[in-house]
Order: sequence, then structure tokens, then C-alpha cells
Amino acid sequence: MPLTPHTVQEQLQRGLAFHQAGRLKEARALYEAAHRQQPGQPAALHLLGLLAVAEGRIAEGIGHYQACLRAEPVLVVAWTNLGNALLAAGRADEAVAAHRKAIKLEPGLAEAHCNLGNALHAQGHLDEAAAALAQAIALKPALAEAHNNLGNTLKSLGRFEDAIAAYRRALVIRPDYSDAWYNLGNTLLSERQPAAAERAYARALSLAPNSPEALNNRGQALRELGRLDEALEACTKAISLKPGYAGAHTNLGKILQALRRWDEAITAHRRAISLQHDLVEAWGNLGNALVALNRLDEASKAYEEALRLRPDSAETSYNACLVQLLQGDLPSAWEGYELRWRLRNLRPRPVQNRPPWDGSAPLAGRSIVVYAEQGIGDTLQFARYIPLLAERGATVHAVVQKTLKSLIGTVRGAVSVNTAEQPWPECDFHCPLLSLPRAFGTTLATVPAAVPYLAARGDKKEAAGEWLASVASPRVGVVWSGNPAHPNDRNRSVPFAALLPVLASVLPRWVSLQKELRPGEPEALREAGAVDLSGLLGDFEDTAGALGQIDLVIAVDTSVAHLAGAMGIPTWILLPYAPDWRWLLVREDSPWYPTARLFRQTEPGSWDGALARVAGELANWIAAKKSVGPSEQ
Repeated sequence: MPLTPHTVQEQLQRGLAFHQAGRLKEARALYEAAHRQQPGQPAALHLLGLLAVAEGRIAEGIGHYQACLRAEPVLVVAWTNLGNALLAAGRADEAVAAHRKAIKLEPGLAEAHCNLGNALHAQGHLDEAAAALAQAIALKPALAEAHNNLGNTLKSLGRFEDAIAAYRRALVIRPDYSDAWYNLGNTLLSERQPAAAERAYARALSLAPNSPEALNNRGQALRELGRLDEALEACTKAISLKPGYAGAHTNLGKILQALRRWDEAITAHRRAISLQHDLVEAWGNLGNALVALNRLDEASKAYEEALRLRPDSAETSYNACLVQLLQGDLPSAWEGYELRWRLRNLRPRPVQNRPPWDGSAPLAGRSIVVYAEQGIGDTLQFARYIPLLAERGATVHAVVQKTLKSLIGTVRGAVSVNTAEQPWPECDFHCPLLSLPRAFGTTLATVPAAVPYLAARGDKKEAAGEWLASVASPRVGVVWSGNPAHPNDRNRSVPFAALLPVLASVLPRWVSLQKELRPGEPEALREAGAVDLSGLLGDFEDTAGALGQIDLVIAVDTSVAHLAGAMGIPTWILLPYAPDWRWLLVREDSPWYPTARLFRQTEPGSWDGALARVAGELANWIAAKKSVGPSEQ
């Protein structure tokens, strides 16, 4: 018996009830029965479109919506749903047109403006998208989706603080909005706020516990916080929920790298690549993992593939140039090293609208400001170029870290030394310190290695001498750890408990040059009979004074090693298996510091081999020093 119009409406109502209850099979049967009876019935076509989209049959849904609108062109909700389906199908231009049609029919519909903003965002028309979303909010301030989507657009515009504020407004309106918590976490993570990001992801997961994306990104935040076991658990769960999630596999690789499980990390990155060959991050992360094992040729190939996929990736190009530096190919690498300024954690400082100096302009009779840009050790290492600038006739002004101001004043050729907080001198040119090797065309053969180029003041040496009066010559000063906040501290610092037996085996008394001591170390120093200079070392002039009373420095790769090398003091530097680029590979000497010797890990993460070499060489060194008598202080 044919369905009457009344019966058709009843069938649609029953189908909608099944649809809302998630009983999609029953809903489809009723919708299709109504459609067969009245093929042009707009409501049936619209509901069939909704059902098809819900089941992932986007193209079919679009067809139903279009048929619906041919029958009833003024149905605003159909235009809106058509626009959303077109956007889901990647047809952003058509989606924008559909949403504009909905707005034309009902200009005050906030949801239509919100959807238009999403489609414009997908087109890349970010300013227009932000304007559409702002209009949605003006029409309906409590529309949480509009605030959330505005946050996404503002993030894409690089307006991260405004994006965070938009997400927070969405969450005030709807505290259980898991997508907004997730997006807030993403933005906080990109703004290097991993603790706040982790809290946001945790809230998102409390609302949607099985979100692979939130689990994966929480794992990334936990990794950055050093909570590696939790990070591993979160990322592993993300993969169990979504085995084909390439991004989670490469994130797992990064966590495994932090845990020093290098081979597993490489396997994880390769798995990500097998799932998504064009995942640039996976190729870059694979390169980084291979560098950690000094497999530099393989790393270079991984970076090459990443750059083939994304030629404008500053991070990948920068990492590739670090491999060149590590291999000693300095001339080829200096240009790439300038890409550090495009990374988000570094900013070049323009000086008085004066041009940067790249080595081409003559300096005779001109002034130049050179300034610190990275860590203390970098400033100490590259201050060696100040005399070369003066030799070219320049008036050289240096701007450095506060703790180095007086010490850098001892460098020949520095007319003035200021800190970043002080007014900068007038100048004709400026140059960051780590761009000077490029400006001078430095090669391994032309590294300016005349030492000392830094010196300790006499009164500082005398003060240190009083502290060290009880220590007989030869005096050995030791630094076993750097700044705990340094991202590579886990690799470059030597556990104090591992170092103590080495020193005790050959030295009855030695000198601790550690300024900052970690829990338990003061007591261990007293038990070892070492002289603790931490109370003397106020700034680096004090450290230089102490070094002026030392015959040999043994240090990990930290600022004291650079200072000792710059002062021309015999320095033994303990290096991790994958060292910083400046120490190159294999060789035991350094072109930067003629008085340095390098003691390298022979396998990743293990100091045993390097410390055994130090123990043997130290015994020989002490015997040789004693055979020629005490040195003058």
C-alpha cells in the first residue's frame, strides 16, 4: 500500500528517532522507504544526507544535500550541512559558496558565519576567516565553537596569545569542550609551555579518554617535561588505539631517543615513514636519531629526503648543516648555520637600523657591535674574533651576558663591553658572535686559535690562591656537570658517583670548580677531601681567577671548559658519544683550543671508557709533573 504524505512524515520522524539513538541501520531503512514513496521530498533527502555523512559516505551525502536543495533552494540548514560536507571532502571553495548562500538567506545565523570561518581557514584566507568568526561571536557570544575555531585561526596567523585567550573563552562557556582543551594544549605546547599544555591535554582526555591525538600530544608534552615513563605510556596507548597513526610512531621515537633507546627510536621513525612516506617530521626525527649514533651519512640522507618533501624547512636545513659542521666541512655549513635565526627559540637583534656585517664591507675607521646570542660557552668561544675585527681597523664594542662583562673586557681589541640591559653603543655595523666565523670564512685550517685571549685579574687569582693554599701542586680542577636546565644535560654531564673513584684512585686532593652543586654533592665532596670552590665563584671573573691557580682542568662540555681553553690552560674535556658540532669526531685535539684534549664516550650513554682513559692519563700526567718539580703559581 502506498504511503500517504502523513505516513511519510511519520516514517521520517521514526527514522530520526532511530538516528538520534544511534540505530543507523533502522533509520536508513525508514528514510529510504519515505524517499521511494516521495523521491523529491526535501526532508527525506536532507536526512539521508545527514546519515550518509555520519557513516563516512561524504560524496553520497553531498549528492543528497544537493538534491534536497534543488527541491527546496531556501532550506538554510541544508546549505549549511552541504558546506560542511564539502569542506570534509576537501572542496573548500564550494564550501565557502554554500555557507555564503546560507548567510544570504539568514544573515543573523551565527552558526553559518562560524562555518564560513572554518571554510575560509581551509582556503588559507585567514584574515577573512577571523572576521567571519568574530561576526559569529558578535551574533551569539555564547557560541563556544566560534571561540574555539577563532583560536585555531589566530594560531595559524601566529597570534598565539590571542589564540590561547580564545580557547579559554570557549572553555568558560563550555568547560566540557574536549576539542577546545586539546587545541589549547597544542597552542601552549607550540609556545613552549609544556606543563600548561600537559594539564590541558589531561582535561581533554578526562572528557575523551580514547583520543589518540590527545594521548600522542600529551606524550610530547610529558617528554619535554622529562616525565619519560609517562610519555612512553601515553604514546604507546595512542598507537594501540590507532596503529596506523604515523605521527604517534615518530613521537614514540623521540621519547625513545630521550630514554637513550636509540635502535628502538630509529625503528619507530622508520615505521612512521612506512605508514606515511611524506611525513617530514619523521624523516627529520630519523636524521636526529641517526646523528645520536654518529651515523652521519645516513642522517644526511634522511635530512635530504625531508628537504625534498619540504624545501623551506629551516629546522631540517639547520640540522643538516650541524652534521656538516660536525664532519669539519665548515665553509659549506656556515651559510646554513644562519638559519638558526628562523627557529622560534632565537631572534636576531637589529641594532640602530644599521646593517649587519657579513665580512664584505671594509671596517677601517668604522665601528661594530658584536653581541652574545646563545650560551655562556658560545660567548667565550667566539670572543676570539674580537681581536681580528680590531686588526681590520674596527672600533669594536661587545654586548655580552652580565656575568661575563668584566672578563670579556680583557679581550684585546674590545673598546667597550656592555650587557644587553644597558644602552647599546652607536655603530656602523653589527654582528652576532656566532656569525663571525661565516664573516671571516673560517675553515678548520684558519680557526683563530691563538690562546690565551682571555685572562684572569691578579686580585682574583690571589683570592683563589688563598682558598687553595692547602692543595699541593699539581692542582687539578674538576667540573662534572653543567646547567641542569640545558636540553642536553642528560647526555653531557657525568654522574658524580662515577667520577669520584677515578679521582680518588690517583689524587689525594683535588679542586671542585662546580659553581652549582646538586643534592648530596657537598657532603660527598667533604668525604672525598676535595676543596669546594662554590662559595668563591660569584661570576666568571672569579672562575678565571681560580683557573689561574690550576694546573689541569677536567671538565664536561660546559662553559668552564671553554674558559679554560680560552685562557690556554691544559684542559681535558669529557664528551658524549654524539658531541656538539664544535668538537668534531674521532680526533683527540681541538682546532679551537690548542691546550685541550678530548676524551670521548666509546658507546652511547656510557662514560666507562672515557673515565678509564682519564684515570690512566691522569696518573701518567701527575707522575710527569712531579718528576719536573712544582709549577709556579
